[in-house]
Amino acid sequence: MTTTFREKSRPTKVLSKYARTGWTPERKFIQAVAIQRWRPWEHSTGPRTPRGKAQAALNAYGAYLSRLPMDKLLAAIKRR
Repeated sequence: MTTTFREKSRPTKVLSKYARTGWTPERKFIQAVAIQRWRPWEHSTGPRTPRGKAQAALNAYGAYLSRLPMDKLLAAIKRR
């Protein structure tokens, strides 16, 4: 009798929270120390081309536009 992949991959016991995610408190601490040593925020850059800068400048404006209809709706409700 052959078994399917699904039957083989079923866990035999309930795993702890750390076993499921793989991030124990010790591992989180080690990762935090490593990131502080690497300091990736000092090497990250924003957009470099004029087109990229224009796109980034519109990011916040796009969020405003997506809220605009709800703001108008709430203003109409308050006027009543």
